[in-house]
Amino acid sequence: MLFISHAKQLLAGSPSTSLSIYYRYYWVSFDPINVAEGLFAIANIFSFSRICFLLPAFQHLGPLQISLGRMMSDIGKFIIIFLIIFCGFMFGLNNLFWYYKETVRKNVEITHHASGDDLSAEKHFGTMATTFKTVFWSLFGLAEKEGVELQKYNKRFTEIVGYLIYGAFNIANVIVLLNMLIAMMSKSYETRYSNVTY
Repeated sequence: MLFISHAKQLLAGSPSTSLSIYYRYYWVSFDPINVAEGLFAIANIFSFSRICFLLPAFQHLGPLQISLGRMMSDIGKFIIIFLIIFCGFMFGLNNLFWYYKETVRKNVEITHHASGDDLSAEKHFGTMATTFKTVFWSLFGLAEKEGVELQKYNKRFTEIVGYLIYGAFNIANVIVLLNMLIAMMSKSYETRYSNVTY
């Protein structure tokens, strides 16, 4: 009965459009049409990137593409160092704030001290997935610095350590490593571009 009442509400407008939207809402995540749309989006990216095969024929763009192709070994070395440091900070921040996840606190605490909705540390570092998102988006300056706060808990030391680790991550990865990658790529480009003749 609930299904029929929802269907009637949706069918008040255009029947074919409303019905298809309604059914799409109840599809499973890996429905073949959802998967096809995702793969089609990826195929669009690959089809446009095939234009890069024409670039070596042009005088101005050819050396750039050739230099970029030869820089891939430098980029690979950088990515290994970057991932080691990234994972270290990510695991460290998650281990510092694992206790403040609401489900963990419900199982451990005898008396509830604070609700999980009030803790920004749980929201940003409660699970490995949320820790990864926070640390990843902080590379682009899109994460909040208040993410390490434990509002109602009086754990000043944990907050200070969280701020120090989070700040050290931003200094190590954002300021040092990303600028090192830019410098390494520009040096690599200059040495290879000077040897290319057209």
